[in-house]
Amino acid sequence: YVSAETTKNFRHDDFYIGAVVTILGHRFKIADADEFTVRFMEGNFENYPMANLEFVLEKIRDKIMTYVGIGNVTKMFRQMDKDRNSRISRQEFRTGLSSIGIDLSEMEVRTLFRTFDSDESGTIDYEEFHKHCVPEEEGVVENKYGITRRWLRTSEQLALAC
Repeated sequence: YVSAETTKNFRHDDFYIGAVVTILGHRFKIADADEFTVRFMEGNFENYPMANLEFVLEKIRDKIMTYVGIGNVTKMFRQMDKDRNSRISRQEFRTGLSSIGIDLSEMEVRTLFRTFDSDESGTIDYEEFHKHCVPEEEGVVENKYGITRRWLRTSEQLALAC
């Protein structure tokens, strides 16, 4: 099928959570995906930029650094935690990022959230938030699906990331 927007055949990276596609004159918004599909996209992130942690981080680095700086991670966490339960839900995460001018697709938010939520509780606590914004040393982050991502951990890299 041909994309009405690009007049070219659809590509795999046209389909991600939050994307709007027009097929045969009908507009569809991809609202969600099953776990297998999300895992597939994350495992093949070179073909799905919205599921590529490095791609998403590249989009947000400057704004986070401008807003937060290295010393204000606690402040940002508290501003995102609207219900003051010391945990950030995915909606609070999305809203918090949006409030500082970071507008991401649902897939990009999910990619970040799944990485930050290392205990798979469905929320991000302060320790998880801090761990990903102020990492201690260079290494990789592995999520529950065994997908590893290089995370920025040196102080110079940290200044760029957070």
